[in-house]
Amino acid sequence: RWRMMSRMLARTSFVFTVSQGSKQFLIDHIGLSLSRIAVIPNGVDIKRFYPLAKASSHQQYNVGTLGSLTSVKNQVLLVRACHRLIQEGINLRLEIAGEGPERSTLEDLIKSLGITGKVQLIGQIADTPAFLRKLDVFALPSDSEAHPNALSEAMACGLPCIASQVGGIPEIMDQGRAGMIFTPRDEKGLADGLKTLLLNQ
Repeated sequence: RWRMMSRMLARTSFVFTVSQGSKQFLIDHIGLSLSRIAVIPNGVDIKRFYPLAKASSHQQYNVGTLGSLTSVKNQVLLVRACHRLIQEGINLRLEIAGEGPERSTLEDLIKSLGITGKVQLIGQIADTPAFLRKLDVFALPSDSEAHPNALSEAMACGLPCIASQVGGIPEIMDQGRAGMIFTPRDEKGLADGLKTLLLNQ
C-alpha cells in the first residue's frame, strides 16, 4: 500500500491535504517535498451545524461520539472511561453512532462491565446535527485521524469536546484552547477530561 501510494504521489505535480499533521506525514513517510504540498482543511456547513439553546437539569449527562465502529476509532476506550465515571457515581449515558466490525466487541464489553442500560450503540444516523445537539459532551478517542469532520461538526454545534492528541485534532482544537486534548489510549486521562467537562457546565 505504501509503495503504491508513493508511486502515485511521485507522479503528481502538487498535493493538497487536510491538516498540517497529514502534511508532515507525507513529508516524513512518503518523501514529498514541502514545496509540493498545501493544506485545505475540511469545512463545516454552518447552515446545518450550529448551536441551539437547550434546557437541561443535568440529572443525567449525555456523552456521545460519532464514527465507524473500527479499532482505530477506539470507542472501547470511551466505553471504559465512561464506566469509570459511572462507578464514581456520575449519572451519564453514552451514545455511540455508527456501524462497523467492532460492534460485537463493543457489545460484549458493555455487557461484561454491567452498563447495558447506560451505553447504547445506535447505529447509522440520518440526522447528524440532531444527534449532536442532544449531547452535553462530544468525545473522539481515535488512535489516528487526519482532520475529523465529526469533531468539527460537534464544535460548530457549540458542544464541549474532548479528543485524542493525534493527526489534525490539535489544529482543530487550537492546541487545546478550544477543547480538551488527552494522550491517545489514556483511559484515565479521557475519564478525567470528561468529568471536568460534564461537571463544569
